[in-house]
Amino acid sequence: MKTIIIPTIATLFLLSSCTNTQTNDTLIAEARVVSANKGGIPDFICKNTRNNLNISVLLDLSDRIGYPNQRENDLKHIQSISRIFKNHVMQKKSILLEDHLQVFFEPDPSPDKTDEIITKLKFGITRKTNTATIQSIEKSYKELPPKLYKWADEASHTKKGADIWRFFKDDVTGYCIEECHRNILIILTDGYLYHKDKKQKNKNRTTYINQKLLAHPTLNMPDWETFIEKRDMGILWNEKPMLKNLEILVLGIDRHESKNSNAEEIISYYWSNWFKEMGAQKFKIKRTGKPAHLEKVIQDFIHNKY
Repeated sequence: MKTIIIPTIATLFLLSSCTNTQTNDTLIAEARVVSANKGGIPDFICKNTRNNLNISVLLDLSDRIGYPNQRENDLKHIQSISRIFKNHVMQKKSILLEDHLQVFFEPDPSPDKTDEIITKLKFGITRKTNTATIQSIEKSYKELPPKLYKWADEASHTKKGADIWRFFKDDVTGYCIEECHRNILIILTDGYLYHKDKKQKNKNRTTYINQKLLAHPTLNMPDWETFIEKRDMGILWNEKPMLKNLEILVLGIDRHESKNSNAEEIISYYWSNWFKEMGAQKFKIKRTGKPAHLEKVIQDFIHNKY
């Protein structure tokens, strides 16, 4: 009998031969059996959806990056994500590879320069991907994101804020959700959802969170949650729920200059209710912290330990 050992990317391909009941040609033929309504992905890969990662990273490049250590912390988080993703694909059998990693940002710090960066940070790993490409993931995610932060720091328009609300309304389903994949969106933001020129309000619902909201005297009281619920305060959302197949991790919630001791809890509360209204069934929101500590949070979320 011919014995076939399907390798991981991290091991040598081994193939011993005797009599053959299953040949390598048979294995390749099986890989070609695809489902037309699943983007040409083989059925046997789609049956293992939870192991096919499609990770998107959304960077808030507004004036938040000017706070002490913020840029450095973000870049360490980004490196952690790339390292965890690379290790994931290195441990898979090569024939089962169907994993994606990509980056988005709000606002665009330099529209005439960023397209090249986006392309170089977009990795689609399949059984045809060579080891050198996989090994280059960490290097790319270490060398390229600092350029985005440099351009954002130099641009005046980034100081107006980040229109993350619009990203969810217009882009998230088309950009971040794919069939046959476990779709994960990791957002690095302070949570304020604020852009100076793109504010909408309907009664007590808004597309933003700002210092004026957090300064409301009642929200600095122990029963702030009751106050919010009675007045139906929250993020404005009139769309249908559409995030059933997207898991979301938010890192970096920060009160900044707010004198409200409940600020971070209120911001997290707004985001949580918004995610529920959008249909997200799994999400986690974490306040700002040391990258060494938050790396475990990222790893556990990607490894589905929450």
